[in-house]
Amino acid sequence: MSPSGIRPELPPQPLSPQQTWAVLGGVRRGWAATRIVRAIDVTSAIRHLRPDLPQAACVAAIHIGLLPFLFASRSKQSHLRRQIIAAETPLLSHGFTHLLITGPFVAAANRRGRLTALYAFQNHAWYAIPFHWLYHLLISARLLLPLGLTDLRRAHLKHRRANARAGFRLSVVFKLQQGPPHP
Repeated sequence: MSPSGIRPELPPQPLSPQQTWAVLGGVRRGWAATRIVRAIDVTSAIRHLRPDLPQAACVAAIHIGLLPFLFASRSKQSHLRRQIIAAETPLLSHGFTHLLITGPFVAAANRRGRLTALYAFQNHAWYAIPFHWLYHLLISARLLLPLGLTDLRRAHLKHRRANARAGFRLSVVFKLQQGPPHP
């Protein structure tokens, strides 16, 4: 079993620093799929690494705004979660058939029944370690500011902080499924 409980069809493929940079979209800004979710077309980078990717496939790397997610009050958490789930519809309407997720949201995406993990990539340590520590520090800072935190939310943030290392080491390509979204 891989670090985040992900079971793609093939074992994780290690990436060089340049490949990690390309798979995650580099410095391209992408487009806003929802208010907090940005998507970057990384089809060519994935096709370079995985020539067996179907010709009709189009892959979007998903980037989620971290500060709105960490500092949202309890009442806004369900709204942010709906924003993340709602990104599937705009991606499908823009012609994307697959999405690539990295970081602590990999495990959450894996739990969704509508997403099937196909390929996993092991991000290079030059990417994984700094982002792990940035995420760790931001969550620690949020835990120091208990305003609006419930015990359940505090435990959830501690769990995410503990799993951040495995999440940033892994990028997973999921297949999007057509059909009505599950709330």
